[in-house]
Amino acid sequence: QVESVGYYSIAEQVYKALQSLFMPVYQSLFPYMAHRKDFRTYKKVVRLMMALLFLTVPIAYFLYPYFVTVVSTPEFLKSVGVFNVFLFVLSVNLFSSLLGYPLLVALDKTDIANRSIFLGAGVYFLFALLLWLDGGVSANTIVICTLLAEFSILAYRSAYLLRVRTL
Repeated sequence: QVESVGYYSIAEQVYKALQSLFMPVYQSLFPYMAHRKDFRTYKKVVRLMMALLFLTVPIAYFLYPYFVTVVSTPEFLKSVGVFNVFLFVLSVNLFSSLLGYPLLVALDKTDIANRSIFLGAGVYFLFALLLWLDGGVSANTIVICTLLAEFSILAYRSAYLLRVRTL
């Protein structure tokens, strides 16, 4: 179990570093959309972010094993599987973030964004509790819980936006 925490930790730190590449754009898009409601610029930014994501994920996928061996010991190559799931989390989180507050504030629907966050937290807690009760807690299962939580947030926001035909 202790080594599983180490595998999770190193993969999560690299995930957070990758996530920080996208955060400045997302964080500046929120007040811009709240003030201007400029959907044309929003769509351009989303396309640019998706292109950046589609470049970043494959590069990170191939470079991560090399990175791990440089900053740590070869034993931590066992974290590659956890990191690969984090790459899915990164993708889902970026889509979800862009469909969240920046877009929903422009539509005066921040309540949808807020509810989706509570849904994601509930999904995470439920799956983590089930894993704990089953004795199946590991680095892989915890990152899968994170993926399921992020996906539930994205699904909730997407369902709302499709229902009001905003996408």
